[in-house]
Amino acid sequence: MDKAIKKLCLFLALILCFPSIACSSGHSDSGLQSQSTTADDVTTAPVTNTIEYEKDDLPKLDFNGRTVRFFSPGSVDNGFSFFETSFTVEELTGNFISDSIYNRELYVEDRLGVEIENIKVIKGADREIEKIFATDDDSYDAIISTNTFMSECAVDKYLTDLYTVDYLNFDKPWWSQNFSESAELFGSLYLCSGSLFISLVRNTVAMYYNKTLALEYSSSKPELQMLYDIVDSGDWTYDKMTEIAADIYDDANGNSLRDMDDIYGICYNQCTPFVTFWSGFDIDVFTRTEDGWFEFAVSTDKLYNSLEKISRFMFEEPGSATARVGTSDENFLEYNYQLDLFANGNSLFLLEKVGRAETDAFRNMKDDYGILPHPKYDSGQKNYYSFPETLFGAVAIPKMNSEPDVVGAVLEAMASYSYRETMPLYLDTVLKGQYMSDPQSRRMIDLVVEGIKIDPAWIYIDTLATRYPAKFSEQMPSGNASYVSIHESNSKKMKINLDIYKKQLENN
Repeated sequence: MDKAIKKLCLFLALILCFPSIACSSGHSDSGLQSQSTTADDVTTAPVTNTIEYEKDDLPKLDFNGRTVRFFSPGSVDNGFSFFETSFTVEELTGNFISDSIYNRELYVEDRLGVEIENIKVIKGADREIEKIFATDDDSYDAIISTNTFMSECAVDKYLTDLYTVDYLNFDKPWWSQNFSESAELFGSLYLCSGSLFISLVRNTVAMYYNKTLALEYSSSKPELQMLYDIVDSGDWTYDKMTEIAADIYDDANGNSLRDMDDIYGICYNQCTPFVTFWSGFDIDVFTRTEDGWFEFAVSTDKLYNSLEKISRFMFEEPGSATARVGTSDENFLEYNYQLDLFANGNSLFLLEKVGRAETDAFRNMKDDYGILPHPKYDSGQKNYYSFPETLFGAVAIPKMNSEPDVVGAVLEAMASYSYRETMPLYLDTVLKGQYMSDPQSRRMIDLVVEGIKIDPAWIYIDTLATRYPAKFSEQMPSGNASYVSIHESNSKKMKINLDIYKKQLENN
C-alpha cells in the first residue's frame, strides 16, 4: 500500500475509532494489565474512562521505509482462534479487536518509517519455519508461532538473544515478566510474549458458574450466593469447590444414564484439571540454579495429594461430569462436549479457557453466568494463579537477521500500542463489556489475568521437560499407583534430559 494512502487510512481510523482506553503504570507479574469497570458500563460499547498509560521510551526513529518481514501462521483448526492468526489484518471491518490490530500496524509504520509485511502460511507453518532455519534463509526479520514451538527453536540455538537487541525493554508492562523469566536460558532470552498476543489471555483457564443453577441450589448450599465473597476472603479452594459441586447430580431425563440431559456440579474436558492444577495449586516443576539453568523441583507430597484430590473428585463423585461417563451418546465423548453441557444449563461449574466466552455456545446461552479464578490448593496459598494453555503466541528474531535492532524497535512499538489499545479493548470492551454481566465478574477477570503463571517446564515442554507435566493428563491417573508410576518413570527421563541439554547448550 502506498505510504500516503496508509497515512490517510491511519488518520481516518483514528478519527472514526472509539476513544482510547488506558492502563495504569503499575503492572502485574504476568506483564498484562487490565482495568476496572463499573456496573453502569454499556455491554456493547467500549469503556471510555481514561487512565494514564505508561509509555514506551523509544527515541524518535526513522528507518527510511525499510520493510520488516514477519512470518506467521495463517490458519486455525476447529473454526475458533485460540492462537494468534491475526498478527496483522488487511482492512477495517468494524470489529473492535481486528480494527485495533489494523491501526496498530499503520501507527507503527508511520512512527518508525517502516513497511510491515506479514507472510502468513496457511498450512504447515512449523514445517516451513524448520526449512527457514535449515537453509539459513534470511528472508524473515521475525517469526511468530506458538510459545512451545518457538522454545524448540531456542534450544536448537536458531534465535537471537533478545536481551542484546536494542529498543526492547522487558521491564515494561507490555511484556510478560513471568514468561520472560521462565523462558531464559543461561541468562539469555530467545522468545517473548505479552500484550502483543491476545491468545495469552484467551488460553488462560478460569472457572465459570451458572447463576441460574447457583440460585436453584442455594437453599441447600448458601455458599452459592457468596462465591465472589469466598474468592475475596482467599478461601476459594479446591476443597471448597468440591464440597459445593460433588453431590450435585440430577438424572433429569430419568433414563438412568449419565448423559447430556442431566444436571452436574461441574464439567470440563477430561484433561483440563490434570493440566491447570500446576499453576492453580502453585506447584513448580523447575526452579533456577545459580548458573541460570533448571533443576527439578516438584514437591512429591503436594503433587500426590493434588492428584489424589483431583482423581477422587473426577472419577468418584456424582457431581463430576467427565468425557468418560457418557455412555448413551457418542457425542458426549467429543472434546468440546463440556461447552454445550454448560451452555445448555446442565452444569453448575465449568473449568475452561477465558476465550470460550467468545464462542457461539456462550453467546447463545440463555442462563446468566459469572466467572471465578482457578481454585487454590488450600487457604494457606497466598494468591490465585491461572494456567495459560500452551498454544499462545510468542515472537522471536532469527539468528540470520543482520539488523535485529530494527525489529526490536518495531516489536517494542507494537507491544506498547497493544498494551495501550488492543489488550484493554479485549479485556474491557469484549470480555468485560460484552460477555460479563456483573461488576464482580469483571473484577474476577482481573484476578485471572494478573494470576497468569507459566512454569519453564511448560514453555520447554517438548524439549527440556520431556513432556513430564503433561503426562498426568495424557495418561489420566485414576489412583495412587497410577500417578506415582507416572511421576517416577517420567521424572527420571526428564532429569537425564536436563543434563544432556545443559551440556549441549554450554558447548555451543
